[in-house]
Amino acid sequence: MPFFEDIKTISGNLIIDGTIEGKNIKADTISANKFTGAVEEEYLAYAGNYDITAYNTYNTVLEFDFPAAEWNLFKGKHIDIKSHFQMTAGTTAARSGTFYTQVEVQVPIQFIANPISTFYADSNPESYWQRIYAIGNHTNKFASNMIHIGSYSSPTYKTYKNLHYQYDYELAELVTNGGLSSNTTGWTTVNGTLSAGYYATLAGIANSPEKARTSQQITLASPNPQTYPEPPRKFRLEFYRPSTSVDVIVYMSASADPADVLTDVGDGGDVKFDSYDQLNNVAFEFTLDKDIDDFHVIIQNKTAGGVSFSFENVSIHELQGRTWVDVSAYPSNPISTSELCFSGLSAGNTVGTWVAMSNRLLSMDNNGSNNWYYSDVTEAYLGRFQKDIKCRLRMKHDISNITNVRVLHSNIHMQARIVG
Repeated sequence: MPFFEDIKTISGNLIIDGTIEGKNIKADTISANKFTGAVEEEYLAYAGNYDITAYNTYNTVLEFDFPAAEWNLFKGKHIDIKSHFQMTAGTTAARSGTFYTQVEVQVPIQFIANPISTFYADSNPESYWQRIYAIGNHTNKFASNMIHIGSYSSPTYKTYKNLHYQYDYELAELVTNGGLSSNTTGWTTVNGTLSAGYYATLAGIANSPEKARTSQQITLASPNPQTYPEPPRKFRLEFYRPSTSVDVIVYMSASADPADVLTDVGDGGDVKFDSYDQLNNVAFEFTLDKDIDDFHVIIQNKTAGGVSFSFENVSIHELQGRTWVDVSAYPSNPISTSELCFSGLSAGNTVGTWVAMSNRLLSMDNNGSNNWYYSDVTEAYLGRFQKDIKCRLRMKHDISNITNVRVLHSNIHMQARIVG
C-alpha cells in the first residue's frame, strides 16, 4: 500500500510579518498588500489621589482593559506602571513597613493558553528546581507568573525563574583529533608537513612557491527536527597558537581546496579568517546554509616557502540557540524527558478569576517625619495573545499606626508589540 505525505493547506487570509521564502511556490493567483497596521500599539491608563488606610488589606486602585491587538494579531503585551506615594504617619515617631503593588488579570472567556515550545529536561541546579530548555528563542512567549506544562486535559502549572536565551550553546565537537598531541590522524596535508607534539607544526617547503595547508572534512549531523523553520547553521572555530609571529588563513570550503571556499549566509562574504586579527586564543564564528551536510576546515600558512606555524586544540562546535528556564520541581520533576509547554497566564484558574501577574514590594519608613514620599515601578508581561483582557492595579501596606499611604498618581503604560 503506498503512503502519501499530507498536503499542508491554508484557508482564509494569511498575515505575515516578514518575508515568504520557498524553493517552489505554486498558486493560481497571489495578491499581497503592504501591512498598514501598527507593529506596536500603546495605551494609557491613570490613577491618582487614592488613600490606602486599612492595615494589610488589598485595595483595588484601578480596573482597566488591555485591548486586543489590531487585525487579531498575536502580540506580546507588557504593562509598565510608575507610581508616586505619600506616606502620612501622623507622628514623628518611627513608622516603617512594606508597601505592596500587585498587577492582576482576569481569566478571559474562551481563553486558550498559547504554546511556547517543546521543552527538554536538563538538570537540577538546586533542590526542588528543574532546569529545562527549548530550541530557539521563546522568551517573549512566557507570562510573568507561571508556565503551563503538559496537555490541556491534565496541565501542571509551575512558577519559574532564571528565564533567559543563549544564542551559542555548543553542540558536540566536530573536529577529530584537534589536539594533535601524539599523531596527525584525520588531517590531510599538502605543500608541506604536519607534525604532532606539545604544539602541532604546519611546515612549508623551503623555496617553494606554494603555501603549506592541512585540512579535515567535517560531517554534520541532521538538524534537530524540533527546530522549524530551520534556521541557517551557526558554528564557532577555536584554536590556540603560542606565537603571533606567523599567521595563517583558515577556510571553510566545499572541498580540501581553498578555491571552493563557502559563503557565509550571515554576511554574504567568504568563510575565511586571518589569524592576524587575533592574538594567542583564536576564535571565529560563521554561518552556513541550513542544507549543508559537510564541509572542510583548511588551515593554510599565510606565506609560501619554508614557514612553520605552531598551534593546538583545533575545535569546531555547532551553536544552537536555546531558551533556558528553571521550573519548580516540588515534589518531583515536572518533565521526565520532554513536554510541550504553554503560557501559564491563567495559572489553572477558571474564567472570571483574578490572577496575580506580578507583585512588587517597597520598604517604607517615615524617617522621623510626619510625611515621606516614595516612587516605584511595577511591571508585568502577560505573554503573547490577541484577546481583550481585564486588568487591575491593587495595593496594600503593613505599616502599623499610620494615617494612610496616598497614591498620588500611577501612570499605567500598556504596550503590545508583534513578537516571534
